[in-house]
Amino acid sequence: MATVYSMIFKLTSFLSAWLLLVTAAVAEPLPTELRDDPFKLAQAVSKRTFGRINTEQEQLLAQPELLKEIVREELIPYADYRFAAYKVIGQSELKKSSKEQRDRFVEAFKENLIVTYAQLFTEYNGQKVAFLPGALSDENYATVKTLIQEPGRPDISVDFKMRRNKKTGQWLAYDMVAENLSMLSQKEAELRGLIRQQGLDAVTDLLIEKNQTKIEFQSESEEAK
Repeated sequence: MATVYSMIFKLTSFLSAWLLLVTAAVAEPLPTELRDDPFKLAQAVSKRTFGRINTEQEQLLAQPELLKEIVREELIPYADYRFAAYKVIGQSELKKSSKEQRDRFVEAFKENLIVTYAQLFTEYNGQKVAFLPGALSDENYATVKTLIQEPGRPDISVDFKMRRNKKTGQWLAYDMVAENLSMLSQKEAELRGLIRQQGLDAVTDLLIEKNQTKIEFQSESEEAK
């Protein structure tokens, strides 16, 4: 039987992917005025991403790997994956590592997000997203609040943590908190201990291996397990 966390995770997975990254053409970037506002950015990214999934549904069912490209093109440009990756590594290990090691881990971490969220997008079946009034923690951090709504199920609260990039001044998402459960904290718990025990290079290799996972749609019988 699925745990409470896994149930929440599945119900919110279709929206969580925009946190955080080819088809024929590269997606046009969102206008600057949207990228300068975390609340408008969240709504614009969600609308464009799910619109594309709905439009390309037939191709996706035939070629699930295309979900990776949707994540890469529509979501990753608006995700602060380097900031999240550094949080996972932790300050003590960051100080020990070289730039080459950090860059290699960040790239593997980014690709791991793509694979993870592409697979989660296979759970999307038209749930609705209600955006609630947000809150600026300060001029550089914001929380975008949403409710995931599905007939016959209680609403699920999902908060997206955003930060303003100091170099560009534009907002990027770095974490999702579903019913008080942080995705970033989960990644930290999963990987930080391994980094301390095995080293950054070994964990990077592990992520690279995991990133070869193929995207598959599960049957209803498999989902019920």
